[in-house]
Amino acid sequence: MSALRVVVLRDTAAEPLGAHVTALRDLGFEVHVLAKGDALEDGPLLVDDVAVSTVPVPKWLGAGRHGARSPRWTKPLGYRTLLKAGVRQAAAQARVSESMFQRDVAFVKSGNTKVPLVPRARLFLARAERRWVAERTEATREAYKIRKGRRRPVDRAARRLWRTTSRQHAWARLDPALLDPELHLGPALDELAPDVIHAEGPVMMSVAVRAAARIDHPVRVVWDRTGEKKPKRPWAAQARPLLVAEYGHRADATVKARDPQTLAAAYGAAPTPTLEGTP
Repeated sequence: MSALRVVVLRDTAAEPLGAHVTALRDLGFEVHVLAKGDALEDGPLLVDDVAVSTVPVPKWLGAGRHGARSPRWTKPLGYRTLLKAGVRQAAAQARVSESMFQRDVAFVKSGNTKVPLVPRARLFLARAERRWVAERTEATREAYKIRKGRRRPVDRAARRLWRTTSRQHAWARLDPALLDPELHLGPALDELAPDVIHAEGPVMMSVAVRAAARIDHPVRVVWDRTGEKKPKRPWAAQARPLLVAEYGHRADATVKARDPQTLAAAYGAAPTPTLEGTP
């Protein structure tokens, strides 16, 4: 009979493994750690008799989440990025400096009597451009503050509307980045075909529950809630409880400590291992 395969699913770095991973190994399980990270060309690494796999998780949905949070939407006069705003500011300041130099040269050439009209007009236009770029840069900074916080009344109204219309599944609209781990870690989890999934955190728990429903043999989901922290951003803080409400009750066991006794109790009712060579 083969040992039960336990996949430790985490959204942090794969190493260090952690004492709970080695404790699961010592309990006789075949432990495999699946985490976010760079793709491994030569397959899983073997670290202290534990297989470690890492999968890239780009923010496909997270990078473009909430079009209303775009700087161009909240502040139409702002630039698309702060980097572009900084470049435009530097260029505008350089044109002002150049125009001032040309004005001084023209003043000296005129015999220190009067500045010609053309250099004065160029300096006036350069200063006007600098003022305009400064206003757009300030609008860009304000847009990024709005994008980071989303604490305006209209933002709160939008979140309230989503929660009313989508109910528990509103987490997907509040924070679409929660779906990114499912898109990339889900297929890798299906290939491992675990008997037990040890999910660290609520996001990984939701990935584990959906994978357990897809895999064609009994899979036990153990939700590890050790060290959970509440998100700081308002939309994420509202999305996390809804995600837990939709998937949390489908976890087979919940642990809030990682000592060997707690882990042994949580894994005591794991599915019976299958014979090698049987489907």
